[in-house]
Amino acid sequence: MKLSSFYNILIALCILLIVGYFSFMIVEYSDANNDKICMQFDINLLDGGKTTLISETEISNILEAKNLNPVGKSFPYVQTDEIERELLKNSMIKSVECYKTISGNVILTVKQRTPKFMIAGN
Repeated sequence: MKLSSFYNILIALCILLIVGYFSFMIVEYSDANNDKICMQFDINLLDGGKTTLISETEISNILEAKNLNPVGKSFPYVQTDEIERELLKNSMIKSVECYKTISGNVILTVKQRTPKFMIAGN
């Protein structure tokens, strides 16, 4: 009987330590990104085939026009959802994923549409 109650106390203590550790981590690191400033904005343009429908420069210009360029902004003010919504308004873009990294960068991955056919003029 004494041995089983010892194991129950040991298990309860381990569970308490684990819960305490996770609580500490949440409180300690939840505000870690609030002090970071976006230093680099990487645009990864996934190829929509051989034809380029939109360039990184055009994407940057769209974001600049809407004041959504994250470089120099504090992480709480970087609106990744708004960046995605704004870029999806462009008919040349199929999908967009924007996220923040621990190192202070913002990564934007854009997938272009693949044209079914193109009309060539003289």
